[in-house]
Amino acid sequence: MKLSLIIPAFNEEACLPQLIERLDQCLVSSLAGHEVEVIVVDDHSRDATPALLADYAATRPWLRYIRLLRNSGSHVAIFAGLSVCRGDAAYIMGADLQDPPEVIPQFIAELSRGHKIVLGEREKRDDPWQKTLPSLAFNYFMSRFVLDNFPVRGGDVFMLDRDIIDAVLQCNEKNVNIFVLMLSLCSDVGTVSYHRRERVAGQSKWNLRKLAKLAFDSVITVGYLPLKAILYLGLGTFCLSVLILIYLVAIHLFGFVTVPGWTSVLALISLFGGLNMVAIAIVGEYLWRNFDQTRQRPIFIIERQSPDRATDSKP
Repeated sequence: MKLSLIIPAFNEEACLPQLIERLDQCLVSSLAGHEVEVIVVDDHSRDATPALLADYAATRPWLRYIRLLRNSGSHVAIFAGLSVCRGDAAYIMGADLQDPPEVIPQFIAELSRGHKIVLGEREKRDDPWQKTLPSLAFNYFMSRFVLDNFPVRGGDVFMLDRDIIDAVLQCNEKNVNIFVLMLSLCSDVGTVSYHRRERVAGQSKWNLRKLAKLAFDSVITVGYLPLKAILYLGLGTFCLSVLILIYLVAIHLFGFVTVPGWTSVLALISLFGGLNMVAIAIVGEYLWRNFDQTRQRPIFIIERQSPDRATDSKP
């Protein structure tokens, strides 16, 4: 297999020496039977990361690196790496070695069984609770409200075959969770369980604010959960307003309300409040469908097809 390893990196000068050493070992042992290119995407680091990458690339023909003009986040960096990779499959991992490169052969084996995407699921993790709890909450939210096939135990590493790489690049979307995007394009997913280690050095660049933004972007770009919530809330409010209207008319007829105009004002407010929410949800549905059309995601992906005999036949 011609395999591309894509590694986003931002201010990872402390991790790079051990990362390159581990990759050196893997390329001559577990990955020796494959043609491997390693693409490190420097997300506009402000430390010695660019200089180190230049030195390592000068002595290792399998190593390439690209530097983004500005810091754009790991998902954009992954997208940039996919856009230049030449492999039949791409494996995405972090530069901090929390996800050991020694598990890559397991991903290759799972991909060879016919899966288009292989996810790494954490069977155990050594992260502190301050990072684990927000991650668990994020994974639960994503699997419950965004995508049914989103792994509840999470996973920061994954492998894509060339069909999915091309499909992801064709989408060319901004503010996207590339992990969710690929899962929305394909349901043929395999998994590999692994033990997530501690960072070998440095500090994680993820925080609660970034996780919240990623969750928000995923909801907006992948599904229309907010519109459905508004629609159901509007229908519920409208039904409740009808019941309130009946109740108000009844107590007015039986003389329990003596304030002039109170019944009609409250009934109209509750009735039209529900109608407004339903109308907003309907308009939002039209806007969503327009948005879904303009972003031009591929409608289908052809995995394989029979030869065109009319074209292949010779006169």
